[in-house]
Parts: sequence; C-alpha cells; structure tokens
Amino acid sequence: MKDLKEFSLSYYLDELKRREGKKAQEEVSAALSATTVSIEVLKAIKEAKDHKLPLTTLARKVNLKIAPCQEVCEHLRDEGLIEIEPDQETGNDWIKLSDKGMGLL
Repeated sequence: MKDLKEFSLSYYLDELKRREGKKAQEEVSAALSATTVSIEVLKAIKEAKDHKLPLTTLARKVNLKIAPCQEVCEHLRDEGLIEIEPDQETGNDWIKLSDKGMGLL
C-alpha cells in the first residue's frame, strides 16, 4: 500500500512539472508570436513610401485588426522603433519608422 502512495505522489509531482512546462511553452510561443508580428509591422512600414503608413493600412498589410495593431505599435513606440503621429483631419494615426527602427532593419 505504501508503494502505491509513493507512486501516486511521484505521478502527481511529474504531472505538476509537465503542466508548468506546458505553461512555459505557451508563454514562449506567445512571446515569439508577438515578436514575429512586431517584425512584420516594422518591415511593412519600412517598405512603405517615406517609411510611414496610416494605422488602418498598416493593419491591413499585416493582417491584424486595428486594436491589436495599435497595441503592437504602442509597444514599438515605447521601444523607440516607431513614431505615432495623429492626423486630426481623418482621425487616423500615421505610423512612421524612427531612426532607431530604420537602423534595426
């Protein structure tokens, strides 16, 4: 009977390790996905005329909805890789590659 309890505890600990490993894998996968999207955004801006695009056009080019694209852009702005310039006439932000962003690509 004691062996069964030890086996159960061992199995339980292994299961916990496996679940933690899966969670870590999901976090790494999410981080890689975010990095890939960020690179796609930067490349799309670099390929654009004057290295700038309206947010809606950028979102279409990288196949994202506007809100997630805006989040990516805000993160890239915080990193100093892009500049976000509001357009008062259209209400659509212009996303421009910064010098640091140009140097990165």
